[in-house]
Amino acid sequence: MKFLPAIVAMLLFAGCINIDYTGRKFAPQKSVRYTENRDEVPQGYSLIGRFTVSARHEIHPYEVEDAVMEKAGEYGGDILCLTSWSVVRHGVYTPNEHEFGAPDIKERKIPEAETKLFGTPAALESATLQKKRRQFNYLLYKKTADINRQFGY
Repeated sequence: MKFLPAIVAMLLFAGCINIDYTGRKFAPQKSVRYTENRDEVPQGYSLIGRFTVSARHEIHPYEVEDAVMEKAGEYGGDILCLTSWSVVRHGVYTPNEHEFGAPDIKERKIPEAETKLFGTPAALESATLQKKRRQFNYLLYKKTADINRQFGY
């Protein structure tokens, strides 16, 4: 019973943040430096991978950052650099009377005063809504000397 809140939290946030990594993996690191400018990456560091992160709007950017920092440490990176973020279209849907269990217009109970003031309601046939997600792009760097030592150069 004491694990129930943790299980509920895990189920609640499942699928909220999708992290895709492309690159090489090294021994895990405990601390990873974070920067938002490629010019702040010092000489002597090599690019080892890229993260593409997709998150729902409800997720705070700091939570995304924490999740990616943890993954960067697992992949053995020394510096994580945010290169860009944007809002991307995730899907399109039309809310009309045939979708999402919307009631038929004739069955809606609208007070007579509202009908006189606003007129009769119309179906939402032409409405189109978009689902959107935030997308973040990161670069992962590792000290070149450590890479060379691991590969025996």
